[in-house]
Amino acid sequence: MDRIACIDDRVLDRLRRQGGAELIRELVTVFLEDAPKRLESGREGARARDLDRTRRAAHSLKASAATLGAGALCSVSARIERLAGDCDTGAVDALLGQWESSLRDARQGLERVVLDDRRVAG
Repeated sequence: MDRIACIDDRVLDRLRRQGGAELIRELVTVFLEDAPKRLESGREGARARDLDRTRRAAHSLKASAATLGAGALCSVSARIERLAGDCDTGAVDALLGQWESSLRDARQGLERVVLDDRRVAG
């Protein structure tokens, strides 16, 4: 299948073995609803210089991204989490655009995964 490179098929294959395509659909649905809220919370925290809020949002996105094999989003979230924990406002601000684009790529990749799984099942 033609997948977007930001999603690790090995992680998804492991999830399929554990709970099938239905588990992936459920996890992706929750991710698609929750992730934009987490990102916005992190951005708001950065704007307000509440880096603990940004750190918590990044931690949450890092965990969700790792669960679904969204490596680039996981990586940038981990960097933001660390930098926010270090109170490095400038470095956090510099990564916000990359964070947003990584989330957009992950969303597109995961939407494609669910669509492809439906085609295979159908």
